This record gives sequence, structure tokens and C-alpha cells, in this order.
Amino acid sequence: MTLNNENACTAADKTWTKPNPGEHRLISLTSLMRMEFPEPKWIVPNTIPDGGCVILAGPPKVGKSWFVLDLALGVATGGMVMGKISVEKGGVIYYALEDTLRRLQSRLKLLDATKEQDNLFFETRVPTLDQGGLEMISADLKANPGVRLIIVDTLQKVRGPTQGSGKTYELDYALITKLKQLADDSGVTIIVVHHVKKAEEADFIATVSGSFGLTGAADTILVLGRKRGDADGVLQITGRDVEESSIALKFDKTTMRWLLLGNAEEYSRSKQRQAILNLLLTAKSPMMPKEIADTLRENRDNVRQLLFKMVEKGEVQRNANGKYSLPDSSDNGDNTDNAPHATNGNKDDI
Repeated sequence: MTLNNENACTAADKTWTKPNPGEHRLISLTSLMRMEFPEPKWIVPNTIPDGGCVILAGPPKVGKSWFVLDLALGVATGGMVMGKISVEKGGVIYYALEDTLRRLQSRLKLLDATKEQDNLFFETRVPTLDQGGLEMISADLKANPGVRLIIVDTLQKVRGPTQGSGKTYELDYALITKLKQLADDSGVTIIVVHHVKKAEEADFIATVSGSFGLTGAADTILVLGRKRGDADGVLQITGRDVEESSIALKFDKTTMRWLLLGNAEEYSRSKQRQAILNLLLTAKSPMMPKEIADTLRENRDNVRQLLFKMVEKGEVQRNANGKYSLPDSSDNGDNTDNAPHATNGNKDDI
């Protein structure tokens, strides 16, 4: 086979050009290493890449639709998302397939979407992808060339039959691949809203409902989680073009928006740290790490490690018996030591 594509990247022109849909173009190692690619663009910086297929999953009623509706408004206006992140302006099509136009209008009023916006479009009915839905979305894109973002809420509304086939992985992979191909060919980002399984999983990707065919075909996976009754949530992120991370969010019921709090691990430790300080402030006597963890219903190892760090920062003190208290507080004559210690095999100190 003759490789006749070297002109795709010459010494004079190293700029990568996207091939036309369906074009077959082999790239030699020499040409590949000479290529100069543009810097990646983002729908949401460091969270949602510009282009490709994204799955946003979460439990029912956790606030996924509020999240994507705020995202749609932010991109359409070139404003802010999650209260703090500036995004680039572009057209948006939101297929709100579990809503009515009346409900959408009500939600938009709560989000204070009062400005006239001619590049944000809504639709509440789309056939399944195997029954004309893919062609409908493609036609909408061609009719609105300024669109950067498509939101499909939810995936279940556009997927075809899957029962009884015995090929769940293949069907799931093919389903997302259709959307990914459309996104790649059109240069847009397609976000599909989906649910998670009821069973808990150690790996957040495994919580996404369905087979690994869904997550395997998607470019980016977002999982939004929140304990029922708790305003704080966590958005876990992974993908081909995004660094794996977790961010802490808070759902503000006055604005009906998810607000960014920061890195999830750091925010969690900050909350735990404050909870420990509050507990020791009201404690009648110094407390063992196990007692602190059990009272706060936190992991014992995590609390022990955090206490060591708090000792180093002078936030708490540790006495000779391995108990903790606030600095300079009374500890019934026990000697205090502000340096972290090993547990020495004492189970009460774990």
C-alpha cells in the first residue's frame, strides 16, 4: 500500500487538518511527530472538553437537569456556570425529553433567564436514534451552524430496544458511538444525561447504569452525586481528554443552581476539620481518635490522619495518652504533645 498522504503535514505546513467524514487517511510516524495541534478548547474549562460525547450520570432527582440547564444558559450567553467558571459563548440545543414546555418555562424563570436569547433552542420530543432521532438531531445542527453544545436529557428516551438481545454491551457501545460520530463530524459536544445503578460501586464509572459499552464509547464521564437531604454534592470527572478529578458543589435552592466549592477532597477535609474543632470545643474532656470518628460518623483512618495534620498546624493538641483536645485546653493534668505519634498498636488510637 502506498502512503500518499505526506502532504497532510509538510515541513512548510505542520498544521493538522481534520479529515472529512468517512475519509480514509493513513498517517506515517514521521508526519504525526511533525504535526502541530491547536490547544484544546473547552465547553467548561478542565471539566467538559469541546467536542465528543459526554455522559452525565446521577441518581434520580439529584439535580442533573438543573445542572445541564444552567450549563445551557451559561454557554448560550457566554456567561458563568457553577457560579464561578466563565465559558465561551455558542449556540445550544437542549432536548428536554422528560419535560414539557410549560415546565421548562417555569424552570427558566427560576433561573432568572429573562434576557432574550436567540441561540438557545429547546425540543421536548425526539424519536429514538434508530427511528429517525439521529437524523433529526443532525438536521437541527445543519440548520443552526452556530451550535457548540447539544444536551440530550435523557439517554433512555432516545435509545432503542435492548431487551432479549443478549448483546447489551454491543448495543450500548453502538448507541453512544452514533452520538460520538455525530459530535466528531459536526465539531460539537453532545452531553447525554443518564442514571446510575442502585448498587454502590468502588469505581464511580461502574455506577453508570447499563453495561461498560456506554462508558467505553463515551469521551468523557461525569457522575453527579449528593446525599439525599444534603445540599453538598460531588461531580466526579474522567475521560480521554480531561484529567480525572472530583469537584465539590453545593445546590443553592434560592437560585436553583449548582455552585462550585472547590476540589472535592480538599473541601471534604475542610468540613471534617471544622467538625472536629466544633466537637472538641464542646467536649468535656480530651477524646480518642476512635471516639471522635464514631461521634462524627466518619472513617476512623481518615480522622486519625487528619488529626495528625491538625496537630502539625497547631489546631489541636495530643496528650500522652493519645487523646486530642483544643490547644491550651484543660486535659485533667495529662501531658500534651503537639507532634504526631504512631499508634504503637493501641487499637483505641486507630
